[in-house]
Amino acid sequence: MKNGTIKNVFFYFTAIQTPINKFESTDKQYKVTIAVDKATATAFSKEFPKKQAKMVQNDDFREQYKADAPFPEQPIQYVYTFNRDELRKDGTPIPEENKPKVFYEDASGKIYDITQKFLVGNGSQGDLSYFVIETERFGEHPKLSSILVRNLVKYERESANTNWAAQAQEWDDSIEIGSTDAAPTKAPAKAAPKPVLDDQLPF
Repeated sequence: MKNGTIKNVFFYFTAIQTPINKFESTDKQYKVTIAVDKATATAFSKEFPKKQAKMVQNDDFREQYKADAPFPEQPIQYVYTFNRDELRKDGTPIPEENKPKVFYEDASGKIYDITQKFLVGNGSQGDLSYFVIETERFGEHPKLSSILVRNLVKYERESANTNWAAQAQEWDDSIEIGSTDAAPTKAPAKAAPKPVLDDQLPF
């Protein structure tokens, strides 16, 4: 099977740890968007004419991709999206060893599988590996294989919990279960009615 690598890319909207729904479908796919420099885009689109880069003006890039333009010396950023279906054509999941992975390379050159450890945030940098399939409609078409991250921007999911989570302590079995509601507040006693004098009677 033909495969290749695109070097020095920036990653956006990475969904490799957990696949996401396809557009207007319940089918799921692994997916990542990358930005590359102009020279890389020119060479890649020449090799795969049916996969042209999306061109984004620098002024629009931050709004669309939630990060600064990675190649600010260019007036336009060149963007590609790669994906891979969660299921094979027969409806069975792709084998675990063939699922897209996220690898991290440290300064010493050691490589670690961080697929299930970290989420890749927008603006992370590294290389993308792809494999090529033959299609009737598009001819040779590159699909997501894995990514290698060298500069990781860790993405932290926003917690849906309230601030109670930050205050929570470990459970102690000696705690008695029961109502912790405060005792009901008694209504203040009404003042006794003042006596009505005879000269105040209307009759």
